[in-house]
Amino acid sequence: MKSQNPKPKLGKIWAALIKGALKFVERKLRKVIKDDIAYEGVTLLTTPLKATADALSDSDPDDKAQIAGIAKRHLNIGVIPYVERRATDLAMKIKNDELRQFVTTVDNIPFAVARIYTDDNPNNDNQLLGYIEAWLEDKENQEVIINVALRTLIEKVFDVETAEFLIGLINNQIAGINFDFDKDGD
Repeated sequence: MKSQNPKPKLGKIWAALIKGALKFVERKLRKVIKDDIAYEGVTLLTTPLKATADALSDSDPDDKAQIAGIAKRHLNIGVIPYVERRATDLAMKIKNDELRQFVTTVDNIPFAVARIYTDDNPNNDNQLLGYIEAWLEDKENQEVIINVALRTLIEKVFDVETAEFLIGLINNQIAGINFDFDKDGD
């Protein structure tokens, strides 16, 4: 019976060569790419590759788990914040004040969900419930959802006076409501 030898590691020299090549590419691209935002996108590609080279050359035999961890951390602390900043920059270009206010209010939700599901805390559903409760209880969020989004919808269905009455009623009723989806009393 043949012995099962673990797959050989990359080796420190190969890892150093790969990382050196990536740094070289970064420096060359930096000279060509003058836009800081675009260059940050380049480093988003090279950073996890350098970490992967380290993982494949270290003494830890569990490369698969290390690489999965690198990918998860890279998403959480690199990609998600980068894309979120770009989305915010783009949203700020919206000329209509109410539309910009609505977009900037809701555009952080998918990024928050992504951060929750890529962090080290495995209790994702409870984190998400807590986030949603806090988001719904936030007075600024309530203001935008009720007085921008919901008002627009109600004004399409009812006359202006009825719409104003309904929005006023909703604002009065929602003030101070505790959204407790997980029934934990918070």
